[in-house]
Amino acid sequence: MERKIVWNQRPVDFLQRALKRISVESYQMAERLEDGILSALLKAKENSERYPKDSF
Repeated sequence: MERKIVWNQRPVDFLQRALKRISVESYQMAERLEDGILSALLKAKENSERYPKDSF
């Protein structure tokens, strides 16, 4: 069963602002960070038994 990862708008906005600030000093580092986060999210989505749903 494939799970859906749901983010509230507030963390999405925070992440976008943080990546924008980081890219001012190092565009490559911002890209690397974004790729790492997306990779971790895909792993969590694919391995739902390893990363259980939050209980709250």
